[in-house]
Amino acid sequence: MLEYLFICSAGAYRSPTAAEVAMDLARKAGIKRFKSDFFGIDTIYFNVSKRLNRADMIFVMENYMADRLIRHNHISPDKIRVLDIEDMYLKNDPELVRILRQKLEPFFRDL
Repeated sequence: MLEYLFICSAGAYRSPTAAEVAMDLARKAGIKRFKSDFFGIDTIYFNVSKRLNRADMIFVMENYMADRLIRHNHISPDKIRVLDIEDMYLKNDPELVRILRQKLEPFFRDL
């Protein structure tokens, strides 16, 4: 099972949209055993260590999120990808979906 985890600030707009886009990309790539999950970095203090460790790859929206995961949760930097998407979009905003598709498609090639 391939599992990608998406993290934004509150877990309300960017990361749930990214999880949905990833599920669609996986389906289109013919990946049958794929899981996409999300949460907000502000909920990091709740019990999320299992989810962080279980994920094959963790996508964060901004650099500070990667830094926090590395420093406070001891996640390997090799496991984290920064998408560099500002907190200015609502859930499923067409522009956000377009940006996410463009940034995530390379992670679904050759799987």
